[in-house]
Amino acid sequence: MKSKTKPWGAYIRLYKGQYRNFFLSIALSILQSLVVIPIALLIRIVFDNVLPGKDFKQLVILCFIISGLYILNGALTLWTRYISLKTTKRVIKNIRNMIVNKFYTLPRQYFTEIDRIKLHACVVQDTFRLDVMSNGLVAQLFPSVLISSGLFFVLLYLDPPLFLIVMAISPLLVFFGKYVGRALREKVNTYHRYFEIFSKRVMVLLNYIDLTRISVSEKNEIREQGKLHEKLEKKSFDQAWFGAFYRIFNETTTSAFGLVIMMFGGYRVINGLITIGELFAFFTALGLLKKYIVTISSVIPNIIEGKESLRSVFCFLNEEMSLPYSGTDNLEFKGGICFESVSFSYGQGRLLEKISFSITPGRTICIVGPNGSGKSTIVNLILGFYRPQRGVIKADGQEYEKIDLRDVRRSVGVVFQDVLIFPGSIRENITYGTDECSETRLETILELSGCKGFIDKLPEGLETYVENKREKLSGGEFQRLSIARALLGDNKLIIMDEPSTNLDRCVLNDIIGNLKKHRADISLLIISHNDEVALSADEILKLNEGKLERLS
Repeated sequence: MKSKTKPWGAYIRLYKGQYRNFFLSIALSILQSLVVIPIALLIRIVFDNVLPGKDFKQLVILCFIISGLYILNGALTLWTRYISLKTTKRVIKNIRNMIVNKFYTLPRQYFTEIDRIKLHACVVQDTFRLDVMSNGLVAQLFPSVLISSGLFFVLLYLDPPLFLIVMAISPLLVFFGKYVGRALREKVNTYHRYFEIFSKRVMVLLNYIDLTRISVSEKNEIREQGKLHEKLEKKSFDQAWFGAFYRIFNETTTSAFGLVIMMFGGYRVINGLITIGELFAFFTALGLLKKYIVTISSVIPNIIEGKESLRSVFCFLNEEMSLPYSGTDNLEFKGGICFESVSFSYGQGRLLEKISFSITPGRTICIVGPNGSGKSTIVNLILGFYRPQRGVIKADGQEYEKIDLRDVRRSVGVVFQDVLIFPGSIRENITYGTDECSETRLETILELSGCKGFIDKLPEGLETYVENKREKLSGGEFQRLSIARALLGDNKLIIMDEPSTNLDRCVLNDIIGNLKKHRADISLLIISHNDEVALSADEILKLNEGKLERLS
């Protein structure tokens, strides 16, 4: 078993190639601290020298210098934030690309077994939280820590005893902050779990609303949804309230901390141990430090959330399931498929038992059989979505084990029983996966698939927006769009899985007849439970109880 990638290690490595910007942002943060440091020292000069000396001209000059330093600090902050955001946004883009690329390295089995709601949350919500966390880490936390470090040295320089008091109290603040942060992390994790349950339940509601109405279960569904909403409200409230508590806790303790420093600092001024200017300078530096400490504390909740999302994302990226085949030999597929003693099962019982048949270019094969007999599984095996437990599948005489199956799929058009139509125009749906398609070619395909008649009647024609399960088109019209998509490329094999589900036999026979006239060399595989569909085939095979027998 290959070693798993540690989430934080993998995350840090994603910044490889971004180190220049990363270190530039650190350098700018150091420069910010160098700009902030003189502010406190100039404040001391104002109160200890300029005001007692009643030198208004020098006061104006110093005020302009201090203002200029604040403006410069703001400009450096913006520059740092710009560079940091460019860096983190690119890293998040790369993570999203890694996730999408990972999709296509996983077998079909993975997507039939995985919780798709959770996977969707990984792609969308977790990467969003990682984005927020990355911005907090690079654009806020690191600069704030560096500037705070510089301000600590200023405080030490201005008054070591007061600085020691600061250092004595700080560990207490850190301890309580860590305790509250751990409790916040638990609240965040609980909220995420309930949010996933809520997301799943909404998806169930949308997919099965007709079933709910047919079963007259609206009241039960509303009651169950209401219970879930109450739980989600409580967990959401707990997380939000605790997050607010964490921030306010930090602000309040920091303010109380400042009052303690004022008391001890006032004592030192009264006893002539430091000047008023030094005390004001100390408080100025402490105020600046408070600003950056508050920034640090405000990003901690985001980092806690991002840490959990980081684990979720890299748990998916570390998934070890692989594609059924990994061959690399190129093949110019001509349309020939051969099953040799192929056996396959999803579980314990055999679905297919030592079946053998061949699809040859220019011929139409029809496999008939009852629902659940394994007909659609044959389609998935041809496409290489699954691998048989026994037997061999060949394309043009070459074993699937050796060839790059994308070469086969590139020349196979499939019309699935459950029509795959995505939200978009009719043109986009038909031409999906095709780089170029002339209008002449498209018109020919529309004629062959029987789409031209109903598309011409639509006000927007090919630009009509369609979506699966919408009422704009009938099931048969959706089926014809799927057929048109399958015919559009230079496909050598066309597979029709249960085409009679939405098309009557006469229409289907017309489409098959048109196709065979137009492309005499094409291989055609029809999968159906309807024996009448088989009448137009050159060869009829019957699948029943895992066995395949030739009828004609």
